[in-house]
Amino acid sequence: MRACFRLKKLSNFVHKESWEHAANYVAKCYMDKSVERERYFDDVRLQMDAKLWAEIFNRHNPPKKIDMFQMSIVEFVERDNSPLYHLEHFIEGEYIKYNSNSGFVDDSRSTPQAFSHFTFECSNHQLMVVDIQGVGDLYTDPQIHTARTANQYGDANLGCKGFALFFSTHVCNRVCRSLGLTEFDLAPNQLKKVSRSSSSSTAFAAGWTPGTVCRGAEEFVIGSPTSFCEILRRRVRNMSTCSDDLESEGYESSSSSPISPLSLRPTNATKHFRPRPSCVFGQKQSGANCFHGVNQEHLALIDCGGDSDGMDESILGQVHLEMARYHEMGRFVDNTSICEPMSDYDHESAFFHLKQAAELGVKEALITLAKIYLQLPHDLLCTYSVEESEHNFEQGFDYLSQCADLEDKHCLFLLAEAYESGVNLPKTKQIDWNLASVYYKKLLQMMEDEAASEDAGYSDSLANECEANYLILARLAQMNLKGGHNMPKNESAASALYTEAADKAIQYGKGRIANKYYMLAEEAAASQDQE
Repeated sequence: MRACFRLKKLSNFVHKESWEHAANYVAKCYMDKSVERERYFDDVRLQMDAKLWAEIFNRHNPPKKIDMFQMSIVEFVERDNSPLYHLEHFIEGEYIKYNSNSGFVDDSRSTPQAFSHFTFECSNHQLMVVDIQGVGDLYTDPQIHTARTANQYGDANLGCKGFALFFSTHVCNRVCRSLGLTEFDLAPNQLKKVSRSSSSSTAFAAGWTPGTVCRGAEEFVIGSPTSFCEILRRRVRNMSTCSDDLESEGYESSSSSPISPLSLRPTNATKHFRPRPSCVFGQKQSGANCFHGVNQEHLALIDCGGDSDGMDESILGQVHLEMARYHEMGRFVDNTSICEPMSDYDHESAFFHLKQAAELGVKEALITLAKIYLQLPHDLLCTYSVEESEHNFEQGFDYLSQCADLEDKHCLFLLAEAYESGVNLPKTKQIDWNLASVYYKKLLQMMEDEAASEDAGYSDSLANECEANYLILARLAQMNLKGGHNMPKNESAASALYTEAADKAIQYGKGRIANKYYMLAEEAAASQDQE
């Protein structure tokens, strides 16, 4: 929360101290005195980054140009502790908040909502400028959500959760369509609700508040930034102003006259960022070629944003996953606090977004769908279930195979166990010990690599998602000893596997099991000698 003060500033070019002709400014400071001084500079950097995105938006020739306030910092050096203040020009007019960082939208204007949507697609899903507010189309105090780094742009950066909250209430307007933006995939029930809310302006009634929400204030945030804003700051030299726009500050972007997408599309569009679709089908169709036609310099600028750090999954898929979580939490149930999860939430909408996330290859969504279709316990959407049928069972097994390809240890174990014993194996599949052996060996290698990378030896923590490695080795030994189901009998391999299993069991402190495996190894070796 910040306190605002009216301020007058004399011109540096006038020697006469005439306060009557001094320029009007607004000075802002944080009411919380514990806020670090660096926070003031971070806020200026945020607003200037948003200003750069406003310039890119204007280059795409929208029906109404926008701009951000130029913000600076003033330091009162003669006061105690030399306090800092943000300084902006004072602009006459009605101050309106068009959207917030947590899903509130005011659909009386089209351009502000289209700008937020534009930044999401044009940044390759890396960020979104929200919290749009100001006088006319001159905005101030925006917030930026980023997909990669949660600690950039302050505590109000909600990451992928912020993206999900925006799209939960955003209805694409004619400005969005004129810019070639794609609609975010919403479930049928959501589309009805959002359209009804948009037409009746019931954003407040549905539990949305215009205030800025800080990270962690209403949900557990797994934030997820781009460094190309830094590059943009170096590249952009001449920023547009909106002095002409202020004369028509009440202008509505979605005017009564029809908007032609071709007439508003810039002739040199390929020189700028080409939007990445907000819909699942569009993203899957575009794939790695979504920037076809964009010059390599701009493509490199986008690709350099942020560290991957395990965030190689589709950002759009992560947004759908967050949407599913919010449904389960009761976030979109009318007059329901987010701190009170509802059992009567919209299950079908939540499942819809879970499937969209899985379509885009999000591992957690794939794992959850596999468990739902296979009638196994699951953490996300834990009360949701599907009809038990052979078709659903086969779907679950297909999802399980995809998860195994993504090297999920638990799914690898379930898949190997299915081919070994037939448990959770569809009727269209057959027991295949050779295939089970492949999956078991891949799982063992992953466990070995994990233990080596952590430099922690072998511990029960590695077996939380599946059986301990000595038990898996014993399974392999038993299959080799018996043979069958597409696996030849091999007593020599069985003896070696039992011996290795015994060695691993000793490392786990399982002496009695180790002795058993040593004995089985000797029996397997003896049976080979007899043959």
